[in-house]
Amino acid sequence: MLKCIAMNRNFNIEIFDNINILKELAKTWNVFLHFRICCVSLKNSEYLLSILSSIVNKNYSYKNVEALSNNMINEYNSKHADFYLINKYINKNYDNKVLSEIVSSIEGKEVYITEDYNKDIDYLDNLDLDPILKLLVFQRISYDYLKNYKNCINIFKIIFNLYSKRIKLLDNPILYPDAFFQINMVDHFNHESVIIYLKFLRDICLYGMETINFVYDNLNILKSKLDKDKKFKSILKTKSFFIIFMTPYIKIVDLMELFKWKRDKAARLLLRLKNEGLFFELKIKKEKLYINKYLIDLFAKGKHNKPDDFLSKKTATKKIKES
Repeated sequence: MLKCIAMNRNFNIEIFDNINILKELAKTWNVFLHFRICCVSLKNSEYLLSILSSIVNKNYSYKNVEALSNNMINEYNSKHADFYLINKYINKNYDNKVLSEIVSSIEGKEVYITEDYNKDIDYLDNLDLDPILKLLVFQRISYDYLKNYKNCINIFKIIFNLYSKRIKLLDNPILYPDAFFQINMVDHFNHESVIIYLKFLRDICLYGMETINFVYDNLNILKSKLDKDKKFKSILKTKSFFIIFMTPYIKIVDLMELFKWKRDKAARLLLRLKNEGLFFELKIKKEKLYINKYLIDLFAKGKHNKPDDFLSKKTATKKIKES
């Protein structure tokens, strides 16, 4: 069993007593609250956002639908694993034991985080500090315990949600892009790095809202068209429609489990969607997947802004290191 030990320490919160940080914090709160409302109002938004990093990654092709769909499948499968861990621990008391189990699961070996971690988290809980800034301090404290693990970023994605729930900043789990955590994984910590963190969080929220609204508006247009078609009207009710079209791919068995449909009804719907050119069929080993071509094409056509600038890890970390 591997033991992870970090020294219990008091975090210097005086760094936050800066007028520029307070101004950025106020801006971030305004955007964060709107983002939170947007996520709550649109069911299944966490699944849409779970593929966000796949859609905007510079290394993926926006025009090659097949290549993009394969990347989205891999991304979506990994997100399912992340959501599983979040949902498993979201209502448990977050402590060193929970973190040990999460790290062990992700790293594939038994790991023990010492009880010193609890002292740090208790210290953080009792700080008279703005919740968004608490999330930053939480990352900094946890980084001391997790920085040597290969899958450090994946671990952060999980525990960030758990601590957000603990301090009542979370309604639904959201998996933020890797770069959001990478900008804080540096040894230098100063006023500028706090401002970068706040701006980055604000930009993610803005892009999340734009993405949700962009897809939602287009799906409403599509739904109104499908509603006029008799062969879809009886099947695509509002709830099922958005669940189906907010995901990058779906299987027959998914529809059967989600809506308690019989196999022939689920297969019939997916075949119709395929024939309409909205989905296309892809075989992975023995499994038949129906890829959401409509969702991919929305982004592939370039009608939606791609936030390459604020998702650029190199730019953010370079600024911190230079300061």
